[in-house]
Amino acid sequence: MLGFTKREKVAIVFLLCSFCAGLFLYWYRAGHSPLPHTAGMSFSAASDICADTLDDAAGRKEPVSVDVNSADTETLKKLPGVGDVTAARILEYREAHGPFNTENDLLNVRGIGQKTLARMKPYLCIKKNN
Repeated sequence: MLGFTKREKVAIVFLLCSFCAGLFLYWYRAGHSPLPHTAGMSFSAASDICADTLDDAAGRKEPVSVDVNSADTETLKKLPGVGDVTAARILEYREAHGPFNTENDLLNVRGIGQKTLARMKPYLCIKKNN
């Protein structure tokens, strides 16, 4: 390979692989929405989605944020860090204690800690008049 030593060849291959990995990450991040698990999903109840919406390429309205005071299980599961169990716990807490007043009230739900709430916050809204 053009008179390079074995160590130089390894270094060249490593640099090329690193460059390709960086290029892939750049391409991947540039082509994906900030909330990928909602892409192409339809939302049946308009009340679970706050006023902010974006038009996607097909002309559908996609949510920017979800109202935890009116969202159903399926809509809650679209939030980062929320699965079947956590969505059920949010609904149970909401039924037992009434609507959430602030995003930080979600910390009272078992299974939601500071890290999970931090991941969810960009996609949350709290409608007070439900």
